Amino acid sequence: LSVAVVGGAIGGASAALLLARRGAKVTLFERVPHPRAVGAGIALQPNGLAVLFGLGLKDRLVGHAVQADAPRVVDGRGRLLVAPKLPADPDGLDRLLTIRRSDLHAALLDAVTAEPRIVMRLGAEVVATTASGTLTVRTEQGDRDEQFDLIVGADGVHSRVRDSGDFGAKVQRTGIWYLRG
Repeated sequence: LSVAVVGGAIGGASAALLLARRGAKVTLFERVPHPRAVGAGIALQPNGLAVLFGLGLKDRLVGHAVQADAPRVVDGRGRLLVAPKLPADPDGLDRLLTIRRSDLHAALLDAVTAEPRIVMRLGAEVVATTASGTLTVRTEQGDRDEQFDLIVGADGVHSRVRDSGDFGAKVQRTGIWYLRG
């Protein structure tokens, strides 16, 4: 299976690793020539940890993270807003890990670089895709069409993959708000 993953951040790098480790030949496209994480930190929930640990990143992540066995979100007055219940799990999936995005992203990119079934194309902007697997890439040398069996769009909220085809995916407001700080 020949797969293009568009977007080299946390989701794209994870998807590329998962697909490659199941035998796919993956090309990971990232429009910026030198990827770096955006944002300060991230709290990794047990379901995300299960994926990342399955990719062999447990020791590296735990070594850079702070574990939260009983996480709580409080307001400015210290009033409890949320106290998520975590599953009991003997494999370390019974907690949250809070980690700098840059540390998580670096661990994923190192794993991508070490994976022989992944070719990383930095500075290659995907400008269009089709449902039949054609992908148009823009580089300094110009635009070029490439063919894949599967294209995975992990290129964010302003996804060129989603916007360039009739894939049934729609962006709509949910009315749900969140806070990053």
